Amino acid sequence: MLSRVYSIMAARRTQGWSAGPDYSSIAVNVRFGSHQTMYELDRAFTVGELRQKLSADHNIPLPEVKVVLAGSVLADDLTIEESGVGMQSMLFAIRTKPSATTQATRGITTSVSDSQTAPAAVPATTSNTTAGGSCEVRPGRLRVKCSVCGDGAVLVERGPGSWADVLTPGRVTGKCQSLHCEDCKPVFYFKCVEDHQGSVDGTAVALYHIRPNRRCVECITCADVLSPVVVFPCQASHVMCLHCFMEYCKVRLHERGFVQREQYGYTLPCPAGCADSYIQEQHHFCIMGCTEYERYKDFAAEECLLAAGGVYCPRSGCGQPFMVDTPGPRVVCPQCHFVFCRNCQGAVHEGDCSFQTRSSESSQDFSDPERAERAQWERQTAQTIEVTTKGCPGCGTRTERDGGCMHMVCFRCGEEWCWLCVKAWDRVCQSSHWFG
Repeated sequence: MLSRVYSIMAARRTQGWSAGPDYSSIAVNVRFGSHQTMYELDRAFTVGELRQKLSADHNIPLPEVKVVLAGSVLADDLTIEESGVGMQSMLFAIRTKPSATTQATRGITTSVSDSQTAPAAVPATTSNTTAGGSCEVRPGRLRVKCSVCGDGAVLVERGPGSWADVLTPGRVTGKCQSLHCEDCKPVFYFKCVEDHQGSVDGTAVALYHIRPNRRCVECITCADVLSPVVVFPCQASHVMCLHCFMEYCKVRLHERGFVQREQYGYTLPCPAGCADSYIQEQHHFCIMGCTEYERYKDFAAEECLLAAGGVYCPRSGCGQPFMVDTPGPRVVCPQCHFVFCRNCQGAVHEGDCSFQTRSSESSQDFSDPERAERAQWERQTAQTIEVTTKGCPGCGTRTERDGGCMHMVCFRCGEEWCWLCVKAWDRVCQSSHWFG
């Protein structure tokens, strides 16, 4: 069973629907071709009952009406609540040919395995982003749309089995059910699991470094076992709880300890200093909160300008960014005409600069070797294998004993061996170790 995926959404918290809302019903938008209708449905309302309603409303034979969500036809016995749609969500109705046979399901898997390794890129967009909004980690619903027309009336040949299926176009094929659309390639995206008033689309960015901690791995910083956690893409897959990750990001931000990487942008590595461990999707840093995330974006823009050979005017109240075309340390701000040294950011001077190079060392440690050893994502699996299995003395294949006697037969090489002494089975084992 594929585990749940975590997505982030920056959304404005406005007034609720009304005082004392009726949670027994849900408002669902149903698009049928060019027509879109909002239905107020009981949460126990089934897809079969919705099909009957659509058949009557559009004067179409019932067998030809199908309801589609996330790339699959929904089964008649599935309730609206079980389908996973939220308030103001969109369902898609399609009309099939009388002779067509379309297999109905209870929906494709709407999440991705927590054991999959994600690629480095994901669409860097969020919906309803506002300066005063709040940024919270929430589970995300997986959805699919047509790459040509953007409509959700798409049937996919199979559900995604990994992050690569979700984030790499073309890995999962399908067909758009729109009458005017050809050459469709299914595009997967995520929606926030929460209902947000005024947002029918509600697209969210998938934070694929964040996973539910079903393996009960300790945080590399506080050593607590919490869920969800951030799993860094280093070889050891070190784990950090969300609270410590937020503090880690804030401290590094205040120290200007983020680094600019061409592939990932302004980012942070694993606190244990592992190679190739940078956070690969910038929206993970929304966890710091909107104010700090705005600072993060400002600092990132500064680093991009500096990397391109530009400078910022250091004069208080100015801060004008501009490119410098002339060589040498003497720079004149085109906005306020302040003359300063390009190297030390101070007033122009003669001789060498008298400034201290910013230390790369942090004022706060977020890991130590002992915690880092325990905070490995794959550690729990490796420990379980080591404790519950033993290697065949003939070929080394790990074998699990499920009760019975101590006489083992390797399924790979056929070696007969003793579970207790882990050597070839002999008369001593037969007489002394048969039942332990």
